[in-house]
Amino acid sequence: PYDYVAASLVTLAAALIGNARVAGFGEWTAPSIIWTANIGSPSAKKSPAMAPFKRAVAVLEAELADEINIEDEDAAPPQIHVGDITPRAAQEVLAANVKGNVLFLDELSAMFTQANRPGAEQFYIESYGGGSYIVNRKGQAPLRIPHLSMSMLGGTQPDTVRDLIESRTNRGFASRWLYVYPDAVTGFQRPIRVDQADAMAAFRRLRGLDLEGGEPLRCELSSEAEDEAEKWLIQHNEESAQAEGLWQQWCGKQDGMLLRYALVLEQP
Repeated sequence: PYDYVAASLVTLAAALIGNARVAGFGEWTAPSIIWTANIGSPSAKKSPAMAPFKRAVAVLEAELADEINIEDEDAAPPQIHVGDITPRAAQEVLAANVKGNVLFLDELSAMFTQANRPGAEQFYIESYGGGSYIVNRKGQAPLRIPHLSMSMLGGTQPDTVRDLIESRTNRGFASRWLYVYPDAVTGFQRPIRVDQADAMAAFRRLRGLDLEGGEPLRCELSSEAEDEAEKWLIQHNEESAQAEGLWQQWCGKQDGMLLRYALVLEQP
């Protein structure tokens, strides 16, 4: 389904922008961090929809590694993606990559299980906010991460999401995800080979965005955008006030998602 492709594209774009930019609306800021769960049956073609973006990341990482080898053969190549879901492993990668990272998983069930473990959920929630983070390590100096930033993208099945949402340990982790659950595709459309050059050029441009003095560059909403955001937020808050339970928890995160998506979609 096109829904999986579009959601995966936006998530990767957010990760490539990373800590280089934040959206600003008055005193309110939102980072370029998006968590997306593509939901469907095992045969819903979730993984094929995400595969082109995983390949794009592999190309970008190979290019970064070549650049590092030219400048400093002993330097570790930068990573864009995180492959290990344990907090300790992710912390090491995030500390070494100032722009942040993206977690790619074909199946998110193991990630959701990991999030139920003591301390893990809080770490992942912190990585959604893009704030400073300190890891105290026994016998070693503290590991300081100025901007803990990790977008996430993966696929899973409806039952897995239900278990996550209904988990007693869920303290807001589940409400930070965008759940993409399109109708099943019927029939068949012949695949078309597309030129990846334009897409890779755009990905390189986003990856090339830099922080300003070690801090994200703030991108302000235009006055017209502020007017539209205000109208939407008034309506959204009225509807959220009528919600209850888990639905209310999820609705409460949508105002922040508004700025995150605006930042990604308007980034030149």
